[in-house]
Amino acid sequence: MYPDRDDNPLGGAVTLNSRLRDPAVISAINLVLVVISLAVGSAFILVAGWFVHRFHMDEFIFGRATAQGRVIENYPRGEVSGKTTYMAIVYFKAQDGRDVTIDDWLGLNPPSFRVGQSVTLFYDPENPQHAMIDRGWKNYLPLGIPGGMGFLMILGGIQRLLRALPRSG
Repeated sequence: MYPDRDDNPLGGAVTLNSRLRDPAVISAINLVLVVISLAVGSAFILVAGWFVHRFHMDEFIFGRATAQGRVIENYPRGEVSGKTTYMAIVYFKAQDGRDVTIDDWLGLNPPSFRVGQSVTLFYDPENPQHAMIDRGWKNYLPLGIPGGMGFLMILGGIQRLLRALPRSG
């Protein structure tokens, strides 16, 4: 019995297996995986950058004014998995003395904050309605998760590319 012949009970599986061991095929598969890793990793990093831009987190974190605010209501916003999510409504006084009320961009169940709880806010002094509750290290999670995944995918793609390059010496 010959493994590459048609009388093999496994049919073309052995032929496919032998083709997949061909160095040219392995190189082509590696190249495709490198391109996919780099493209998907870049997309993840772009999503993280979009998120920072969309919510103006860079302005809040680097060029911020801060204020102490008070949660005045937990507003029911929508449903996730059959549970109502609540967004905090926060009142604060801007540096120029204006009274400002903002709603949190993140709705959770249970609510993130208690009514009456004091919270720190980052806001734009020129437009105090543009504000964000300071959650400490959690501020960086929405950007860190896709950014970290993108970094790891790009790193894996580069590693695979370097491993596939011919070695001299």
